[in-house]
Amino acid sequence: MESPTQRSQQRNNMSPALNNLYGRLMWRRARLSAALKSNWVK
Repeated sequence: MESPTQRSQQRNNMSPALNNLYGRLMWRRARLSAALKSNWVK
């Protein structure tokens, strides 16, 4: 059983490129869901 601090340490060890890609994916998904919601309102 690993402690939460160890888990966050592992996540920080990911390459910056991979981290950036993951961040862009999350940003795009947020934008997409927001666009879908605004379309539903119309």
